[in-house]
Amino acid sequence: MTLTDGSAVTFTAGPWEYAQWEQYAARKGLMNDNTPMSFLMYIAYCAIHRANWPEVEGFEQWSQKIADIQMEDPAEVRPTEAAPSAAPSP
Repeated sequence: MTLTDGSAVTFTAGPWEYAQWEQYAARKGLMNDNTPMSFLMYIAYCAIHRANWPEVEGFEQWSQKIADIQMEDPAEVRPTEAAPSAAPSP
């Protein structure tokens, strides 16, 4: 994720973060199918602030600082990079 100040932030989300999204979405009447960006941003918000939950700065304020966000699918296998060729034998 990239913030508007240009800094990059990485995070890992698990069951707790998804449960927090479910509670937030239920309160707001949201579904991740029709609000995918809110879903991703709230998951990131929870993951980043998990150690100090609940965060003093609310999601709505915090989300204004996000310039870009991408989430990797753990089931998605990254392509293997080709290893450098060994020098030919003489």
